[in-house]
Formats: sequence, structure tokens, C-alpha cells
Amino acid sequence: AGVPAVGLNLAGVPEVVADGETGLLAPSEDAGLLAGCIDRLLADPAFARRLGTAGAQRVMNRHSLAAASREIEDILKRFVWSCDE
Repeated sequence: AGVPAVGLNLAGVPEVVADGETGLLAPSEDAGLLAGCIDRLLADPAFARRLGTAGAQRVMNRHSLAAASREIEDILKRFVWSCDE
């Protein structure tokens, strides 16, 4: 959607949100820091736009249908190549 993500630094979130690049992450146990991340983005719209744009690009590069197709194709090529040996 082109908006920056704000999330907690736990589970798989850091795999999707690059802290300071596509959004902001806060430690899972600190609601105050999570609120601070939101405040930072609200206070600096230019920074928020940069993160949002980078986030949208990251999703398209890594999680789009085209990216998934390329990954499946690569896996199949490796599998076929290994079966030829």
C-alpha cells in the first residue's frame, strides 16, 4: 500500500519489515517504544514516505506472484539438474 510498517521485533516480522528501511520495529515487550515508532513516522512525513515506498518495492521484489514464480522455477531447475546426475 506504500505506507511504512510498524511492528514488533518478533517471530517472522523482521523478515518482512526491515527496521529503518521499510518500517520500524519495537521490542515485543515495550509498548512505549511501539508508540514512539508511530509518533516518529507521524512527526516526519518525508521519512514515512521513504519507508513506505521502500516497503512497497520490497514486497513486489520478494513477495509478488512474479517473485514466487521465479523462486519455484529456480527450485525446479535445481531439482531437474540434480536428477540428471
